[in-house]
Amino acid sequence: MSREVKKEKSKKMNSYIKMLLFMALGGVIGGVGGYVSIYYEDGVAGMMGALSGWITKHVLIIMVVLTLIVLILCILCYWKSGMIIRSMEGQEDDELQDRMDKKFDFWGTVGVMVSNIGMCLGMIFLAFSFQLDSKGAAGRMLYCAVLLIVCTAICGMYQVAMVKQIKQKDPMKRGEASDIHFQRDFLASCDEAERKVIYMASYKTFMLMKTMLMLAIVIAMIGHLIWQTGLIAVILLGICYGLMTVTYGIYTVRLQKCRLDL
Repeated sequence: MSREVKKEKSKKMNSYIKMLLFMALGGVIGGVGGYVSIYYEDGVAGMMGALSGWITKHVLIIMVVLTLIVLILCILCYWKSGMIIRSMEGQEDDELQDRMDKKFDFWGTVGVMVSNIGMCLGMIFLAFSFQLDSKGAAGRMLYCAVLLIVCTAICGMYQVAMVKQIKQKDPMKRGEASDIHFQRDFLASCDEAERKVIYMASYKTFMLMKTMLMLAIVIAMIGHLIWQTGLIAVILLGICYGLMTVTYGIYTVRLQKCRLDL
Protein backbone atom coordinates (compact mmCIF):
# COMPACT_ATOMS: atom_id res chain seq x y z
CA MET A 1 0.00 0.00 0.00
CA SER A 2 2.83 2.37 0.87
CA ARG A 3 4.47 1.71 -2.51
CA GLU A 4 1.25 2.61 -4.29
CA VAL A 5 0.99 5.83 -2.28
CA LYS A 6 4.59 6.70 -3.16
CA LYS A 7 3.93 6.00 -6.84
CA GLU A 8 0.85 8.21 -6.74
CA LYS A 9 2.80 11.03 -5.10
CA SER A 10 5.55 10.60 -7.68
CA LYS A 11 3.01 10.88 -10.51
CA LYS A 12 1.61 14.07 -8.99
CA MET A 13 5.10 15.56 -8.72
CA ASN A 14 5.81 14.56 -12.31
CA SER A 15 2.61 16.33 -13.38
CA TYR A 16 3.74 19.55 -11.68
CA ILE A 17 7.19 19.26 -13.23
CA LYS A 18 5.70 18.68 -16.67
CA MET A 19 3.46 21.72 -16.26
CA LEU A 20 6.43 23.88 -15.26
CA LEU A 21 8.44 22.56 -18.22
CA PHE A 22 5.61 23.34 -20.62
CA MET A 23 5.35 26.86 -19.17
CA ALA A 24 9.10 27.32 -19.52
CA LEU A 25 8.97 26.05 -23.10
CA GLY A 26 6.15 28.44 -23.90
CA GLY A 27 8.13 31.30 -22.39
CA VAL A 28 11.19 30.41 -24.47
CA ILE A 29 9.16 30.18 -27.66
CA GLY A 30 7.44 33.47 -26.89
CA GLY A 31 10.74 35.15 -26.09
CA VAL A 32 12.39 33.90 -29.28
CA GLY A 33 9.35 34.90 -31.32
CA GLY A 34 9.33 38.37 -29.75
CA TYR A 35 13.06 38.85 -30.32
CA VAL A 36 12.81 37.75 -33.96
CA SER A 37 9.80 40.02 -34.50
CA ILE A 38 11.63 43.02 -33.04
CA TYR A 39 14.88 42.24 -34.87
CA TYR A 40 13.10 41.87 -38.21
CA GLU A 41 10.45 44.48 -37.41
CA ASP A 42 10.95 46.52 -40.57
CA GLY A 43 10.99 43.46 -42.81
CA VAL A 44 7.89 41.89 -41.28
CA ALA A 45 6.05 45.23 -41.26
CA GLY A 46 6.96 45.78 -44.90
CA MET A 47 5.80 42.32 -45.87
CA MET A 48 2.50 42.72 -44.01
CA GLY A 49 2.00 46.15 -45.53
CA ALA A 50 2.66 44.83 -49.03
CA LEU A 51 0.25 41.93 -48.52
CA SER A 52 -2.43 44.23 -47.12
CA GLY A 53 -1.98 46.65 -50.01
CA TRP A 54 -2.23 43.86 -52.60
CA ILE A 55 -5.42 42.47 -51.04
CA THR A 56 -6.93 45.96 -50.81
CA LYS A 57 -6.14 46.61 -54.47
CA HIS A 58 -7.66 43.34 -55.69
CA VAL A 59 -10.33 42.86 -53.02
CA LEU A 60 -13.21 43.18 -55.49
CA ILE A 61 -11.82 40.42 -57.70
CA ILE A 62 -11.15 38.29 -54.61
CA MET A 63 -14.76 38.73 -53.46
CA VAL A 64 -16.10 37.75 -56.90
CA VAL A 65 -13.90 34.63 -56.97
CA LEU A 66 -14.86 33.72 -53.41
CA THR A 67 -18.58 34.06 -54.16
CA LEU A 68 -18.28 31.89 -57.28
CA ILE A 69 -16.28 29.21 -55.43
CA VAL A 70 -18.83 29.11 -52.61
CA LEU A 71 -21.69 28.89 -55.09
CA ILE A 72 -20.10 26.06 -57.07
CA LEU A 73 -19.15 24.05 -53.98
CA CYS A 74 -22.58 24.48 -52.36
CA ILE A 75 -24.29 23.33 -55.56
CA LEU A 76 -21.91 20.37 -55.80
CA CYS A 77 -22.55 19.30 -52.20
CA TYR A 78 -26.32 19.67 -52.61
CA TRP A 79 -26.27 17.70 -55.87
CA LYS A 80 -24.13 14.93 -54.39
CA SER A 81 -26.38 14.64 -51.34
CA GLY A 82 -29.48 14.53 -53.57
CA MET A 83 -27.98 11.73 -55.65
CA ILE A 84 -27.25 9.73 -52.51
CA ILE A 85 -30.82 10.18 -51.24
CA ARG A 86 -32.26 9.00 -54.55
CA SER A 87 -29.96 5.97 -54.59
CA MET A 88 -31.04 5.04 -51.06
CA GLU A 89 -34.73 4.84 -51.95
CA GLY A 90 -35.91 1.24 -51.71
CA GLN A 91 -32.46 0.06 -50.65
CA GLU A 92 -32.67 -3.03 -48.40
CA ASP A 93 -28.99 -3.92 -48.05
CA ASP A 94 -28.01 -2.70 -44.56
CA GLU A 95 -24.27 -2.60 -45.31
CA LEU A 96 -24.82 -0.55 -48.45
CA GLN A 97 -27.22 1.69 -46.54
CA ASP A 98 -24.54 2.42 -43.94
CA ARG A 99 -22.02 3.31 -46.63
CA MET A 100 -24.50 5.64 -48.29
CA ASP A 101 -25.27 7.25 -44.93
CA LYS A 102 -21.57 7.96 -44.40
CA LYS A 103 -21.28 9.50 -47.87
CA PHE A 104 -24.33 11.65 -47.22
CA ASP A 105 -22.89 12.84 -43.90
CA PHE A 106 -19.56 13.58 -45.59
CA TRP A 107 -21.03 15.82 -48.28
CA GLY A 108 -23.31 17.52 -45.77
CA THR A 109 -20.37 18.26 -43.49
CA VAL A 110 -18.30 19.59 -46.40
CA GLY A 111 -21.18 21.83 -47.45
CA VAL A 112 -21.61 23.28 -43.96
CA MET A 113 -17.86 23.90 -43.66
CA VAL A 114 -17.74 25.62 -47.05
CA SER A 115 -20.75 27.83 -46.28
CA ASN A 116 -19.47 28.89 -42.85
CA ILE A 117 -15.90 29.49 -44.00
CA GLY A 118 -17.20 31.37 -47.05
CA MET A 119 -19.16 33.81 -44.89
CA CYS A 120 -16.19 34.29 -42.55
CA LEU A 121 -13.73 34.95 -45.39
CA GLY A 122 -16.22 37.32 -47.00
CA MET A 123 -16.31 39.47 -43.86
CA ILE A 124 -12.51 39.41 -43.57
CA PHE A 125 -11.99 40.52 -47.16
CA LEU A 126 -14.73 43.15 -46.86
CA ALA A 127 -12.69 44.76 -44.07
CA PHE A 128 -9.85 45.35 -46.57
CA SER A 129 -12.20 47.51 -48.65
CA PHE A 130 -12.72 49.97 -45.79
CA GLN A 131 -9.60 51.92 -46.74
CA LEU A 132 -11.14 54.97 -48.42
CA ASP A 133 -7.87 56.72 -49.24
CA SER A 134 -8.00 56.32 -53.03
CA LYS A 135 -10.28 57.25 -55.88
CA GLY A 136 -13.16 54.84 -56.35
CA ALA A 137 -12.62 53.25 -52.92
CA ALA A 138 -16.19 54.02 -51.81
CA GLY A 139 -17.64 52.29 -54.85
CA ARG A 140 -15.34 49.32 -54.34
CA MET A 141 -16.50 49.00 -50.74
CA LEU A 142 -20.14 49.10 -51.85
CA TYR A 143 -19.62 46.38 -54.46
CA CYS A 144 -17.80 44.22 -51.93
CA ALA A 145 -20.64 44.66 -49.44
CA VAL A 146 -23.15 43.57 -52.10
CA LEU A 147 -21.03 40.52 -52.92
CA LEU A 148 -20.84 39.64 -49.21
CA ILE A 149 -24.64 39.80 -49.00
CA VAL A 150 -24.90 37.54 -52.07
CA CYS A 151 -22.34 35.09 -50.63
CA THR A 152 -24.13 35.04 -47.27
CA ALA A 153 -27.48 34.44 -48.99
CA ILE A 154 -26.01 31.51 -50.94
CA CYS A 155 -24.59 29.98 -47.76
CA GLY A 156 -27.83 30.49 -45.83
CA MET A 157 -29.99 28.98 -48.60
CA TYR A 158 -27.67 26.00 -48.86
CA GLN A 159 -27.91 25.30 -45.14
CA VAL A 160 -31.72 25.50 -45.28
CA ALA A 161 -31.74 23.15 -48.27
CA MET A 162 -29.33 20.78 -46.53
CA VAL A 163 -31.66 20.53 -43.50
CA LYS A 164 -34.53 19.71 -45.84
CA GLN A 165 -32.40 16.96 -47.41
CA ILE A 166 -31.64 15.52 -43.96
CA LYS A 167 -35.36 15.47 -43.15
CA GLN A 168 -36.09 13.92 -46.52
CA LYS A 169 -33.61 11.13 -45.78
CA ASP A 170 -34.80 10.72 -42.20
CA PRO A 171 -38.40 11.94 -41.62
CA MET A 172 -37.90 11.54 -37.86
CA LYS A 173 -35.66 14.63 -37.78
CA ARG A 174 -37.35 17.79 -36.52
CA GLY A 175 -36.63 21.50 -36.67
CA GLU A 176 -36.57 24.24 -39.28
CA ALA A 177 -33.27 25.88 -40.18
CA SER A 178 -34.85 29.34 -40.01
CA ASP A 179 -36.29 28.71 -36.54
CA ILE A 180 -34.53 30.21 -33.52
CA HIS A 181 -34.88 26.88 -31.67
CA PHE A 182 -33.60 24.77 -34.55
CA GLN A 183 -30.50 23.47 -32.75
CA ARG A 184 -32.54 22.35 -29.74
CA ASP A 185 -35.27 20.67 -31.79
CA PHE A 186 -32.83 18.99 -34.18
CA LEU A 187 -30.63 17.65 -31.37
CA ALA A 188 -33.70 16.28 -29.56
CA SER A 189 -34.64 14.28 -32.65
CA CYS A 190 -31.18 12.70 -33.03
CA ASP A 191 -30.55 9.18 -31.79
CA GLU A 192 -27.96 8.29 -29.15
CA ALA A 193 -25.15 7.55 -31.63
CA GLU A 194 -25.68 10.85 -33.47
CA ARG A 195 -25.68 12.78 -30.21
CA LYS A 196 -22.45 11.09 -29.14
CA VAL A 197 -20.78 12.18 -32.37
CA ILE A 198 -22.00 15.76 -31.87
CA TYR A 199 -20.84 15.85 -28.24
CA MET A 200 -17.41 14.39 -28.97
CA ALA A 201 -16.84 16.74 -31.91
CA SER A 202 -17.98 19.71 -29.82
CA TYR A 203 -15.63 18.83 -26.94
CA LYS A 204 -12.63 18.37 -29.25
CA THR A 205 -13.45 21.70 -30.88
CA PHE A 206 -13.67 23.35 -27.46
CA MET A 207 -10.27 22.02 -26.43
CA LEU A 208 -8.69 23.12 -29.72
CA MET A 209 -10.22 26.60 -29.53
CA LYS A 210 -8.93 27.05 -25.96
CA THR A 211 -5.39 26.65 -27.25
CA MET A 212 -5.92 28.63 -30.45
CA LEU A 213 -7.58 31.58 -28.71
CA MET A 214 -4.81 31.79 -26.13
CA LEU A 215 -2.21 31.67 -28.90
CA ALA A 216 -4.13 34.35 -30.83
CA ILE A 217 -4.18 36.59 -27.74
CA VAL A 218 -0.39 36.28 -27.41
CA ILE A 219 0.10 37.08 -31.11
CA ALA A 220 -2.25 40.08 -30.83
CA MET A 221 -0.29 41.34 -27.81
CA ILE A 222 3.00 41.03 -29.70
CA GLY A 223 1.43 42.78 -32.68
CA HIS A 224 0.31 45.67 -30.49
CA LEU A 225 3.73 45.86 -28.82
CA ILE A 226 5.73 45.91 -32.06
CA TRP A 227 3.44 47.24 -34.80
CA GLN A 228 0.90 49.19 -32.73
CA THR A 229 -2.01 47.18 -34.14
CA GLY A 230 -4.24 48.32 -31.26
CA LEU A 231 -5.75 46.72 -28.19
CA ILE A 232 -9.14 45.93 -29.69
CA ALA A 233 -7.97 42.53 -30.99
CA VAL A 234 -6.54 41.58 -27.59
CA ILE A 235 -9.72 42.66 -25.79
CA LEU A 236 -12.09 40.88 -28.18
CA LEU A 237 -10.08 37.66 -28.16
CA GLY A 238 -9.91 37.77 -24.36
CA ILE A 239 -13.67 38.27 -24.15
CA CYS A 240 -14.26 35.34 -26.53
CA TYR A 241 -11.94 33.10 -24.51
CA GLY A 242 -13.55 34.04 -21.21
CA LEU A 243 -17.09 33.72 -22.58
CA MET A 244 -16.35 30.30 -24.06
CA THR A 245 -14.82 29.01 -20.82
CA VAL A 246 -17.57 30.43 -18.59
CA THR A 247 -20.30 29.07 -20.87
CA TYR A 248 -18.72 25.62 -20.82
CA GLY A 249 -18.50 25.70 -17.02
CA ILE A 250 -22.09 26.88 -16.58
CA TYR A 251 -23.52 24.18 -18.82
CA THR A 252 -21.32 21.52 -17.21
CA VAL A 253 -22.61 22.42 -13.74
CA ARG A 254 -26.19 22.66 -14.98
CA LEU A 255 -26.12 19.28 -16.70
CA GLN A 256 -24.44 17.62 -13.73
CA LYS A 257 -27.02 19.14 -11.41
CA CYS A 258 -29.88 17.88 -13.56
CA ARG A 259 -28.11 14.49 -13.86
CA LEU A 260 -28.83 14.22 -17.55
CA ASP A 261 -27.72 10.99 -19.18
CA LEU A 262 -25.74 12.24 -22.18
